[in-house]
Amino acid sequence: MLKFTGNKQFIRFVSRKIERYWMNSNFIITVCVVIILLLMYHQITDNIHTRQTKCSIEERADELPILSNILDYKSRNKILELFGWTATRPQKRVIIVTYMRSGSSFTGSIISSHPEVIYFFEPLHSMHKYKANSRRSRPSMFILDNARDISDMGSSEELTQQILESYLNCDFLKLDLKTLQDRFPFLYHQTTPFTACSRSNPGLIGVVQCLATLYKQCTQSSVTAIKTIRTSMYTIRQLLKIDTNLKVIYLLRDPRATTLSQLYLKRADPPLKLYNRTSQKLCSTMWLDIVMASKLMKQHPDRIVGLMYEDLIRDPYKIARKIFEFIGLEYDEHVSDHIKAITNGKRDGKCVTCVSRKNSTKTASQWRQEINYKGVLAVDENCQKVYRMTGYIPVSGSDVLRDRTVDLRVPPRLPVLV
Repeated sequence: MLKFTGNKQFIRFVSRKIERYWMNSNFIITVCVVIILLLMYHQITDNIHTRQTKCSIEERADELPILSNILDYKSRNKILELFGWTATRPQKRVIIVTYMRSGSSFTGSIISSHPEVIYFFEPLHSMHKYKANSRRSRPSMFILDNARDISDMGSSEELTQQILESYLNCDFLKLDLKTLQDRFPFLYHQTTPFTACSRSNPGLIGVVQCLATLYKQCTQSSVTAIKTIRTSMYTIRQLLKIDTNLKVIYLLRDPRATTLSQLYLKRADPPLKLYNRTSQKLCSTMWLDIVMASKLMKQHPDRIVGLMYEDLIRDPYKIARKIFEFIGLEYDEHVSDHIKAITNGKRDGKCVTCVSRKNSTKTASQWRQEINYKGVLAVDENCQKVYRMTGYIPVSGSDVLRDRTVDLRVPPRLPVLV
C-alpha cells in the first residue's frame, strides 16, 4: 500500500505517473486519472475532516483544484462550493476576432489596460499548435470529461467553442490541462499571479493547484476579453446564440499590409509567388467571415461591430472611447496613459511583433514604402471581393502606392466604429 509523508510527496508522485502515461492510449489515461482522483479523494477528505477550525478561502485555495468530490458532483459550481466559494462569471464578455498580423495585439492591449478587464491572449493557441502537425497530436485530459484526441478534426469546432466559452465565463474546469499549461493566454498583467503560481508549481498537478488563483482573478473582473486569430465567424455565430451578453469586435486591416507583415515573419525579402499564395489564403478566409459577419450584424446590430485598424491607429483616443462605449464600460484614464505609452514608445518599425512604437501612425503605413509593387497587384487581384465590402481601393500605379497622402480607402459597407 502506498504511503505518503506529505502533500508535496504525494503530488510529485501523481505528476510523475501522469507524465509517464501521458502518451499512452485514452483507455490507460482514463484509468490512471480515475485512480489518481480516488487517491486524492482519500487523502484530502482525511485532511478536511481532521480540521477543527474553518479555513479562509486563501488558506484552502491550494486544495480547490484537487477536486476531491469530482465523481460525486454533477455541476462545477457544487465542486467550488465545497471549498467555500462559488465562481460567478463577469457581467460582460467580448471577443476580438481577426487575422494574423492585423493589429490585434495593439487593439487587445488597449482593451486590457482598463482596470475592470481581464484579458486572455490567444486562448486557442495550444489547440492549433497540436492540430497543425499530426506528429504532435496527443490525447487531451479534461478535468470533468473523458480523454480526447485534440487533433481529431471531427471535434475541433466543438473544442474551439468550449475553450472560448470557458475563458469568457471563467469556467476553467471545462478546459483540458494542456490548454491550461499554455503560456500564451496568460501573457498580460491581470493573470500574473496565476502565471507565477504555475511556474512555481510545474507539471500538470501544479497547474491544477493554481486554478483557485485564476478563478479569483477572473471572477473579480467586470469584463472578460479575448483576442483570437484562430476562429471563424461560424463559431462566433454559435457563441452569440448561446451568450446574449457577448460582444464581438471584428478587426480588419488592409490585406496588403497584413500579407506583407505575415511574409516578414518568415523572410525579409519574400518572392512574388508568396504574395500570391499568402493573399489567396488570407482573402478567401476573410471573404467567408465577412459574409457571415454581415448577416450577424443585421441580426445583432448592438452586439457585433467592425473595427478598421487604420482608424484606430489614426485616432486611438477617439476610437478607444468608441470601443469601451460598445463594450459597456466607462472610459478610464489608465487607458489614455497606456495609449500614450504604446503610440510614443522607444521601438522603431523594425520589430515586427512589438506593440509599442515611436510613431505608431507612421509605422502602420510603412508597408506602402516597403512592399513589392508587383506583390501589391497580386493582392489586389486576389482580394477584390474583400475590398468591395471593406472599402480598400486597388492601387492605380506605383506612385500612388508610395504617396502616403493618398488614402487607399473609402467608407466600408460593413458597420464599423468611427
